[in-house]
Amino acid sequence: MLYNYFSIAQKGQKMKTKRKTKVIRSNKPYYITAAVIAGIALIFPMYSLFWLIVTAAVGVIVFLAVKKKHPNTEMLIESEPEYDTGLEELDRALHEAWSHLKSLQQLEEAIYNDTVRTSVSRMVKSCRAILAELGEHPKKAFKIRKFLNHYLPTTDKLMVSYKKQELLNSGGSNSDEIMRSVESNCGTMARAFETTLDSMFSEDVLDINTDIEVLDGIMDSGEKK
Repeated sequence: MLYNYFSIAQKGQKMKTKRKTKVIRSNKPYYITAAVIAGIALIFPMYSLFWLIVTAAVGVIVFLAVKKKHPNTEMLIESEPEYDTGLEELDRALHEAWSHLKSLQQLEEAIYNDTVRTSVSRMVKSCRAILAELGEHPKKAFKIRKFLNHYLPTTDKLMVSYKKQELLNSGGSNSDEIMRSVESNCGTMARAFETTLDSMFSEDVLDINTDIEVLDGIMDSGEKK
């Protein structure tokens, strides 16, 4: 449980993030060079040594020119942080929260509906900031224990269910009801994430009981049908 975290003494808690760089190679130099060589081969006699040399030289020049214009790009990939808060139970809770965050990030790319996808993007942004702040100041977990214990995992589960309904596209009444409920409340759900983040920098303990009831209502309506 998270209710004991507020009593943790500040003692150099930290969150180490693993990062690695992934090189994304541009295929344009290869495609364009191949097209140029194919064009030369259609016009000039490739059985001639002279034209073979010319073609090779032109190919190298084209490749280098296109390569300069479309170089490889590097993408910084962030893996799960190594939580080191000094409390194993909190580290485990943050690990679970990170798993839900990664799930929401995948849903952010996968969901078709623009309104829902935009709301999920807001959730992801807030959740990342929340976990970063908890990694540095774990005693703040007391203020958002309802969010960590219930709201975040339930939201993740609900969005996974929504995506499944998108893929099924059954058109049935049950499916339509679940999707309408999510689409009508996704903005409120995203605001709860943002309010949670804001509360971590105030003296007020967050109370999201009303929003939790909305989530539970949507989940129950889907499970009963």
